[in-house]
Amino acid sequence: MIATVSAGHAFQLDVSPKPPQTIEEERRLRFAQHRDCAAAKGDASLCAMLEQQARQQLVDAVRRDTSPAATPRPVDTNPLSGRGIPLPGGHQ
Repeated sequence: MIATVSAGHAFQLDVSPKPPQTIEEERRLRFAQHRDCAAAKGDASLCAMLEQQARQQLVDAVRRDTSPAATPRPVDTNPLSGRGIPLPGGHQ
């Protein structure tokens, strides 16, 4: 399959080896990106993407909080609990 990109969009794939980031490094990077976008110094496309993600998270949170559906009960992963299956030694 051949990927096509319109002439107006730059396409770049970074395949350089990078060390894996820790969660703290990822949080610092996100904070810096949000700070730059709030100060109107960030990359416009990155800022638009971050804004869209924030809006989607807000919509998801509102849907979750206003849903009439009850929170599902946790699934019991123990196959023997609650079924009345006798255990060896007469314990249940």
